Amino acid sequence: MTYPDKLIRVRVDRRVVLPEFVAYAFSWEGTRARVREYVKTTAGQAGISGGELKKIELPVPSLAEQRRIVAALEEQISKIESGERGLTNAARRSGQYRRLAADLATKGGFAEPLTGDGTGPELFESIRSARASRVKTRRLKPATLSGPVPKVPAHWTVVSLDEITELIEYGSSTKTSESAEVGGVPVLRMGNIKDGKVDPRVLKYISADHPDAVRYRLQEGDLLFNRTNSFELVGKSAVYRDKFGPMAFASYLIRCRFLPGVDTDWVNLVINSSIGRRYVRSVATQQVGQANVNGTKLAAMPIPLPPEGEQRRILDVVETHQAAALRLESGIRQQGAKATRLRRALLTQAFAGRLVTQDPADEPAEILLARIRAEREAAGVTKTRRRSPHRAPAQRKRTPDTAPTADAPPPPRADAPDLAATTQPTLDLEIPS
Repeated sequence: MTYPDKLIRVRVDRRVVLPEFVAYAFSWEGTRARVREYVKTTAGQAGISGGELKKIELPVPSLAEQRRIVAALEEQISKIESGERGLTNAARRSGQYRRLAADLATKGGFAEPLTGDGTGPELFESIRSARASRVKTRRLKPATLSGPVPKVPAHWTVVSLDEITELIEYGSSTKTSESAEVGGVPVLRMGNIKDGKVDPRVLKYISADHPDAVRYRLQEGDLLFNRTNSFELVGKSAVYRDKFGPMAFASYLIRCRFLPGVDTDWVNLVINSSIGRRYVRSVATQQVGQANVNGTKLAAMPIPLPPEGEQRRILDVVETHQAAALRLESGIRQQGAKATRLRRALLTQAFAGRLVTQDPADEPAEILLARIRAEREAAGVTKTRRRSPHRAPAQRKRTPDTAPTADAPPPPRADAPDLAATTQPTLDLEIPS
């Protein structure tokens, strides 16, 4: 088996040190801190050379104690890893639970019609009238419904997204800056949409006096749809709230503003459910590693439409389920952090000599190493410097006696080392930068 040049192969003498012990040593924060002292960054990539790696000193107890340390670490870390696998499974099931709640909601699983709510078709008639009075541009004739129509309760209806919106537009293509200058306006980008919500932690800005700061300023309840991204992420959406402060939005997002009677959170739930994801996958186009869903295709997305009061009641039920799942996931992250700290503590104890008992009868590593060095010197084994593969060999003057024939390899050098005498077991280790 070969290995790429991003890895460094470390050869150890098993008479002195166990490969497993060395691997644990490089996972220990004490060794990693020493590694970082030699790390150099070139063209944005951090790395360490083999020559610098050789300078790093490792604590080496007796071979017998190494075996006890490795056995103890393997036993304890295997328990930690088992717990981490359980946490990973729990997090996956929590995510599945949240998606299931959204799917049930958008397909009528939580439907509770009440007297006085009316019906979805009745609501749509009032929305249609409002749209006719508000939309005066080329969108006056809405896009027709596209894709498979989801099954919904009898008192609901299914409409195209365009039929219930008064505005669908792309965002600003103005170049943004990472500097939050005085009065700068944050611009939401596709990275600010996560898990169906706006994440305002990492922002870029445009000048407050730029025309786009006004033209693309968001309003309470505007829905943002990510039109360009990877195939897995394209089509995610979130709802803007005034609590985030004044913001604009970038060109890879599409803003949708809905007519009275349509709860933006309801449409956001539909888009992020299996109904929306299935539709996005069916209409997305891919080019140069990016997927795209343009405004025309978004406008034709099928949206189940319950009565207005029922929309809010269903959203309340979904919020209860989502909150429970999020609490579970928060607990999972806390336990995962504890597992990481426990692993670090175990390694710290191990390399401080406090994890296992020390036996005075063990031969100290320095005595063993000194004896092996003496044996090597007595056997005449010396280190030779290998020629760099990128360095051309020195030209030697050839004589008729030393010149090779056309079909014969050159004779070995007189000072070439005996490979059999220098061969040692090897261990491949990845040394993270």
